[in-house]
Amino acid sequence: MDLQKKNKEEAVISSAEEIENLTYFIAAIKESQRFYPIAPYPAPRCSLEDTQLGGYFIPKGTISLISFIYLFNSEEYWREPRKFRPERFISDSEWFEKSSVNPWIFNPFGQGPRSCIGENLAWRETIVILATFLHRYDFELSDKNWKYEPEQKLALRPKGGILDVFVKLRSQ
Repeated sequence: MDLQKKNKEEAVISSAEEIENLTYFIAAIKESQRFYPIAPYPAPRCSLEDTQLGGYFIPKGTISLISFIYLFNSEEYWREPRKFRPERFISDSEWFEKSSVNPWIFNPFGQGPRSCIGENLAWRETIVILATFLHRYDFELSDKNWKYEPEQKLALRPKGGILDVFVKLRSQ
């Protein structure tokens, strides 16, 4: 079963409480964020004192970044990291990954006191909007052979621009 069809069958919500029941749908969104994080680098950090980290000396005043792209695609934390597999976010799945629930390994909104203040709102909006769209519309790429290739700007985006998508209202 293709991803759009599987999510379309599950993505029916009529109240905020039903959002928690969208197990596969939410897993697919999380896997999309793991695969291609919108903001591949959280805000830079500056070390306040000389320190050792992972066997490396980091002098006071050093600016550092964490690469979500590396962290979210590392074989150290993910089995077959370049395969799109939403099941890795479903706790009773054979593909479940402990990394998926470790906020220091997977948290596309950042972690700690500098994490994104709008994370909860962004999650709710993403789920409600995508669930509504999937329930009401069918989507089809204008080029069936198109492959997403990310381009690093301020945020990841499709190299060469956005592809046209045909949208058709589903018959009720």
